[in-house]
Amino acid sequence: MTSQPETTASTTFGSEALQSVALELVIFFATIVVALVLKVSSFRGGCLAFFNLRAPPGKSKSWVDDDCQQLPIKEALPSAEESSASTPVMQTGSGRKASSRSHHLSHLQGSARTLETIMELTKNKNAAEALALYAEFRSSEGNQIQDSLRLARRAGLDFYSALVQGAVRAGQPEMVLRLLDDMTGAHIERTLSFYESVMKVLAGKKHYREALAVYKRLSSEGFKASPVTLSCLINFAAELGELDSAINFFVQLDATSKPSIRAYMVVLRVYSKQQDWTKSLEIVRGMQARTVPVDSLILNTVLATGVAAGKTEAAEELLQEMATDKPQVPDVISYNTVLKGYAHSKIADKALKTLELMLARGVRPNGITFNTVMDAAVRGSQTEDAWKVLDLMKEAGIQGDKFTCTILMKALHENSTPKQLSKLIDMIQYVLPQCDATLSGSLFRGILKVASRLKNTALVMQAFKQMQVYHVLPTTVDYQMIIQTLAPQCQSAHCSTIWRSALASVSNGNGGQQQQQQQATAMVVTIFTSAMEDFAQNDEVEAMICAFESLLAAVPACEAEKPCTGSPKSFETNVPPLLQQCRAALFQAASRKQHSSPAFRRLLELAPEQGLPLETLMKC
Repeated sequence: MTSQPETTASTTFGSEALQSVALELVIFFATIVVALVLKVSSFRGGCLAFFNLRAPPGKSKSWVDDDCQQLPIKEALPSAEESSASTPVMQTGSGRKASSRSHHLSHLQGSARTLETIMELTKNKNAAEALALYAEFRSSEGNQIQDSLRLARRAGLDFYSALVQGAVRAGQPEMVLRLLDDMTGAHIERTLSFYESVMKVLAGKKHYREALAVYKRLSSEGFKASPVTLSCLINFAAELGELDSAINFFVQLDATSKPSIRAYMVVLRVYSKQQDWTKSLEIVRGMQARTVPVDSLILNTVLATGVAAGKTEAAEELLQEMATDKPQVPDVISYNTVLKGYAHSKIADKALKTLELMLARGVRPNGITFNTVMDAAVRGSQTEDAWKVLDLMKEAGIQGDKFTCTILMKALHENSTPKQLSKLIDMIQYVLPQCDATLSGSLFRGILKVASRLKNTALVMQAFKQMQVYHVLPTTVDYQMIIQTLAPQCQSAHCSTIWRSALASVSNGNGGQQQQQQQATAMVVTIFTSAMEDFAQNDEVEAMICAFESLLAAVPACEAEKPCTGSPKSFETNVPPLLQQCRAALFQAASRKQHSSPAFRRLLELAPEQGLPLETLMKC
């Protein structure tokens, strides 16, 4: 009973094995039959080719070429076996044609591979190498570009699009027009989208001139640029300075569709360069008619055009209109633009009125606003209003800057008050970190000049001390101006301070000690001589004596000896050269008034006291 299942299992396994072997034998014999059938078919095809049978009925003589064009590249091109199989046929006329056709196809195959290589190079960003290979292909195989592209299964537009991108990438935008010429010569159709894509590629690298040249090609072939392209062309022409072309493109765009904000902005900038207020205003009115929003940037551009064209009042009217209709549009730049126009026109009253309206409408002024109004007041000879605007500026919590100081310097005059000068000096101290050495010196010298004109010795010394603090070196003219202010008021101590500073400024310079002493002597003598001439001209004897005595006190103790008496020889020997020359300058300046001059008579009386004998004085 136990052996029966085992017998059954063995029988089943044997049956399955026999079935598997039978299936494999069937597959093997079927394969042999298929191979024999294919062999017979191949033999018949060879016989047909050998006996050179005519073309099938209904086929033209060029049916072989037509079929090749419809086949894939590998099927269309003859294989090595087919070339060798056709060798016996070459003995006949049709055989020679078949060989020539085979050679032609082989040549095209090489050209197609070249085009494929060019495409691969452009994809791999080897643009320069791709262009060089194309130039070589163009010189030798350019007349077969269509056939080569067909075999390479490449569309002409795709191929040349890749070359255009490569030319731009390689920095050879001039190649683009040459490539377009090649397309024309090869009868490859150009489409509007192709031209627009070429312009886009050129514009991406800012080759605007070449992009405009492509547009001319597009237009000459009867294409009409799209609104987007026209909008771009406006920008291209504007960037190149071809303002009339930019306007023409905008006119075309405006006639066909609603221009974009960018297009409006570009054409407004063009009109701004031309200072064409009328056309700019027409653009704004056109935008309003088309319900295109006029933003702050548009408004400010138009206002700037009006101011530049000398139409400040008309620009203000537009500003007030916008402020009434759309109060959110005018900003601080809008008001500053109009204020700038009034400042240049020296119309202070309207500038002040515009500032009032600005504050009333809640537009917060900035430093430029206040500076511009102050400038308008100064230019309009309303200097007191300039100082009032300065007070408004401080109330608004805005600190003055270097431009504020420069403007207010122009507001100083003989009627300026010490309070105004003090305000300006304090402001200068605040803005000095913003100023370079030249501007700092200019500001302080302006203060000195006004303070000297006002004969305000306190302000003169305040300005001078600030110059020392901020290391602003006074010039020879500065020293002379200060002495001419201090000496008439017998400010001997301050004069001595000035003389010491003059001597120290030279002593801190370059060169040896002897050279520095010579430079100090030359500068001080120049300052002293000029001051003496001015004092003598005005009969200011006391000022002459004060200047000399303060100089005597300022000369270093090591150089100044006790006042000598006696002969002129001993005077020349013991008195430092600096004092000798300054004494001589003093008496020479007084002597030019002749003996009737009170200054000269007074100096005659003081001569012995200064250690200069009368005989020496008479020789001066």
